[in-house]
Amino acid sequence: MIKAKFTNKVKEQIYIRDNYSCIICWWTNKLQFHHVYFWTESNYWKDRNEINQGVTICDTHHMECHSCKQWEWIRQKCIDYINNL
Repeated sequence: MIKAKFTNKVKEQIYIRDNYSCIICWWTNKLQFHHVYFWTESNYWKDRNEINQGVTICDTHHMECHSCKQWEWIRQKCIDYINNL
């Protein structure tokens, strides 16, 4: 399996698009990048690591997003955000 990683160029594009803030709470500290779809939901398509596949999210929401089903709304909000750009 190939690990999916955003390049530094794509990370900068995502930061700019998302105004250097978490798309969930608009916090501007401790930011991370989040693939909108988990690796188990993707087939590692060619554009997997492009700007339209990721969002800026704070470390708290990123951890919650990956932790359990009760946080599925965070995952869905990320998907909706990308789909509405």
